[in-house]
Amino acid sequence: MRLQWKYNLIINLFIITVMATFFIIDDIKLRKDRIRGQMKDIARGVLIRDIADIVRVTVEGLSDPEEIARELRSLIKSMGVEGEIVDVNVTDENRKIIASLTGWEIGNIVNIDRAGYEEIARGGMRIYRLAKYHDQWVTEVIIPYASSAKFGREEILIEKGLIQILIAAPDIANYLSGLRLIHLTYVLITSILLAFLVNVLTTRMVIRPLESLVEIIQRADEGELDVPIKSYAKGEIGRVSLRLASMIRQIKRAHQERIEALGRMASGVAHEIRNPLNSIAMTVQYLKGILAGERVEREDLEDARECLELIDKQVKRLSDITEQFLTLNRPPKLAIEPTDVEELIDEVLAEFNATLAEAKVDVIRRYCGQLKDVPIDKDKIRQAIYNLVQNAIQAMPKGGRIYITTKREIGRFREWAAIEIRDTGVGIPDEIQPRVFDAYFTTREKEGGVGLGLAITRQVIEAHGGRIELKSKVGMGTSFTIRLPIRRRSD
Repeated sequence: MRLQWKYNLIINLFIITVMATFFIIDDIKLRKDRIRGQMKDIARGVLIRDIADIVRVTVEGLSDPEEIARELRSLIKSMGVEGEIVDVNVTDENRKIIASLTGWEIGNIVNIDRAGYEEIARGGMRIYRLAKYHDQWVTEVIIPYASSAKFGREEILIEKGLIQILIAAPDIANYLSGLRLIHLTYVLITSILLAFLVNVLTTRMVIRPLESLVEIIQRADEGELDVPIKSYAKGEIGRVSLRLASMIRQIKRAHQERIEALGRMASGVAHEIRNPLNSIAMTVQYLKGILAGERVEREDLEDARECLELIDKQVKRLSDITEQFLTLNRPPKLAIEPTDVEELIDEVLAEFNATLAEAKVDVIRRYCGQLKDVPIDKDKIRQAIYNLVQNAIQAMPKGGRIYITTKREIGRFREWAAIEIRDTGVGIPDEIQPRVFDAYFTTREKEGGVGLGLAITRQVIEAHGGRIELKSKVGMGTSFTIRLPIRRRSD
């Protein structure tokens, strides 16, 4: 919508600006034309008045239409205005044309109403106006004249007729043609400029951003995921291009991280399996040495029994490692039942009583008392909490405190059971935090850490439809928050 709004705004502003410019130019031209027209009108008005007066003097006293027509032709010729006078019509007192210079309108009525005729007949006004006469513009002049006289009882009544003089007005036709040409020129200029603007806007705001977007898609299609983050055009398409480029880079980074995690996982599995296998191999070699003699003493049998027990122990360890690996790579099966989460936490903490006392770690419980019926797999959540408490203790080699806080959070669509386990330990560096949930990633390899605890914990939490969040700062401790869904708000 922003692109459409900006596009329309620019085009509309351009049209308004161009039209305003043309209006100003047109106004200046009209002012100049009006000044020139006024000068011409003064000269033309004098000429028209002189012609009208001469024609009236000539016509008055004549009664024969043919004689009037002859006199008019003779008069116009003698005045040398044949090219300017289009026609002269003479009417009787009823406005009917009885004589004409050209004979075109004889018998017709002059286009003026009775009230206008009477006003002209009284000498109150003369009419000067532009009119269209036989497809050409003319200046129409209508004046009265004495057509006849009647004797009344006490006075002589003079009947008035009308003289219609039609003078050519070529300036009007030329002006209108010029005006049409100017306006056509304005339209053409506006159309050309508008087409140019639309082309520029479309190129800058649509075509180029789309070309960048297509380039990103083509790069990704060819397997080139290392799309450079460059400055794309502003606007919706530019933001989409930038977002797509960022997303492709994130996909590549996630892919690389997944490969690295897979490598670490393979390395971790190999490392975990290697130790029991080495132990088994060494024990088997020892057994071979025992059984290689001709006689087997009772003491040798005891040593062999111990070796077999050691082998059995290592085989069980291999079995556990395999089970952990399989558990990590398949969705866990959940046995959901309503559980008192705070009671479950207390059961887990009871297993650490001796460890907590030895490590000089105090546990501060802050229970809300509202998590009595949380639907969870009790054993799996127990293991997840166990792993987090164990990590918290190991993060405080010099002692400290563990704060365990529970809340019942009410969201927009669902209620959640929130469990926060926070320690005052050494904290986790920022560069390591994104990897702490990866399988076989550990910072305690020397202490025998495998790196599966947090990975399995996250898997269990997500299998419940929950989530786990990490917050940590070096030197200030670490906080893990588990959120487990209780029920939907509509339930």
